[in-house]
Amino acid sequence: MPAYPGSIPSLTRPAAGQPANDGSATDATVVVDAISDEVEAIAAELGTNPSAGEATVAARLTALDTTVAGKAATSHGTHVPNGGTTGQVLKKASNADGDVSWQADATGGGGGALDDLTDVTITGASNGQVLKFNGTAWVNDADATGGGGIADGDKGDVTVSASGATWTIDNGAVTEPKIADDAVTYAKLQNVSATSRVLGRATAGAGNAEELTGTQVAAILPTVAQGQAGLVPAIASTPSATRVLSETGWKAEAGAAYSGSETFGVAGSVSVRTGAIRVYNDSGRTRTIVSARASVGTAPTGASLIVDVHKNGTTIFGTQANRPTIAVSTNTNKSTGHTVTTWADGEYLTVDVDQVGSTVAGSDLAVTVEWS
Repeated sequence: MPAYPGSIPSLTRPAAGQPANDGSATDATVVVDAISDEVEAIAAELGTNPSAGEATVAARLTALDTTVAGKAATSHGTHVPNGGTTGQVLKKASNADGDVSWQADATGGGGGALDDLTDVTITGASNGQVLKFNGTAWVNDADATGGGGIADGDKGDVTVSASGATWTIDNGAVTEPKIADDAVTYAKLQNVSATSRVLGRATAGAGNAEELTGTQVAAILPTVAQGQAGLVPAIASTPSATRVLSETGWKAEAGAAYSGSETFGVAGSVSVRTGAIRVYNDSGRTRTIVSARASVGTAPTGASLIVDVHKNGTTIFGTQANRPTIAVSTNTNKSTGHTVTTWADGEYLTVDVDQVGSTVAGSDLAVTVEWS
């Protein structure tokens, strides 16, 4: 063993008058010698030499404790602190070396509660909840991915109710950009309220579509005009004369006071007779009798030539004096004095010769009935 200042023999306390190593030391001295030897051996192992001032066992033990603590701090960070209880673990209290303490084990063996963790906040936990990170700490909340589903409430465009079982689209949430092109069928449109309706808008200004009647549609469309297509303008149901459609609308046909005529003829000398030739109205409409004219090639003399027009066998001249009458030595006469003016579809006309000239009867008779 190396020699140190204050050697082991100097640590003994021999009895008075007796040398330290003459075999007369007491048992206590021997024990002290043994302890001192062990301390020196440990010190030598640690590479530390006792100083000259460490002349006693107690001083050398204190120095040895300091040495051991220093060795532990150098090789392991710090020495193990005193204290602690079963199940606790060493935990650093700061970033400083050696700043450790005994604390409960929160990661195993059921040690500690979740709420004991500094970044966990548990408030009124209930069955089925999970931990969620809210950006600051872990908190308990409903499990949105399983079990109870999404929590009830308005989620923006959709309201969830009945514990996540019912999803209702909010009123006004489905805007035009959210509807795909051609996604809405005619069947999805509202029903038209009645037949003969057209969708459009008669109310002034922009707005919703409206159901329009035929009258409303006609009021929107233009009438036909020169260079412009459109609706045919209305015309009286019983026009007084033949009408033609012009660029300015309906107007009377130029040079025509009637729309047709029927002529009855007798060749040669004329004699009194009852008309046997019938002319029917097959036009499909009621005609209006305008006039009746009688004409001859050879004028009667001695007396007038008188004719009568009948409809369905009855005279149209309620006043007989108004019958067409060709005076002596004249060739024609036109009468508009008839009292029956209508000639309905399916009815027929005939012409009678009621009187001829007494000297010259008259010849080549023609009777023309004009109608519109």
